[in-house]
Amino acid sequence: MLNAASCDRKGRRHLAPAAPPPAAGGEAALIRRLLEGDEEAFGRLVEAYHARLVTLARAYVADPAAAEEVVQETWLAVLEGLPRFEGRSSLKTWIFRILANRAKARAVREKRSIPFSALEGAPDADRRTAILVRSPSPGWG
Repeated sequence: MLNAASCDRKGRRHLAPAAPPPAAGGEAALIRRLLEGDEEAFGRLVEAYHARLVTLARAYVADPAAAEEVVQETWLAVLEGLPRFEGRSSLKTWIFRILANRAKARAVREKRSIPFSALEGAPDADRRTAILVRSPSPGWG
């Protein structure tokens, strides 16, 4: 099933959810079902937000496979963190904040790494140096 696309004021395309998100009044019931291990409820949540999470992840990481990995990590974090969800924001906001935090961390990690393909043709001494070129951890020095 294809998702309908809409555009914001700047002309950027956004995917509409494949399934309607949970109603505000039904969010507490949804959370209760998720905490009880209801796989159907989790499936509906994934169906409602997965495509938009991938789109947001692509804003942080360029590689589509990396974006998909970040989204998968986000879903795992949602399942693991749900018992600690305090309800200070909507469930949707909480999920998207988890994704943004994980995607930012992934983007920073990717920028600090040099792919081995970048080392082709470099003299041996430069190869050893290039592998070690990374931002040091705080406290090193």
